[in-house]
Amino acid sequence: MWCVVRELINAHPDNLATVLKHTIYNELSTARNPNNMAMISLMFQSAPDVAATLLAEIFQVCCCLSSENG
Repeated sequence: MWCVVRELINAHPDNLATVLKHTIYNELSTARNPNNMAMISLMFQSAPDVAATLLAEIFQVCCCLSSENG
């Protein structure tokens, strides 16, 4: 399964952003998938610099959303 995810990430640049965003939001939800951390690890192994930048952007959005609601 992990090979398929790696191929998906490498197939198109936007795939990494989409998969990482959905994985992070799933991890922050109440319905967590036990494979989230393995997925995040795979993404950082596949594209470390891009994944770090995308993760920072996702957390910035989460912080802005929580400050607007709180």
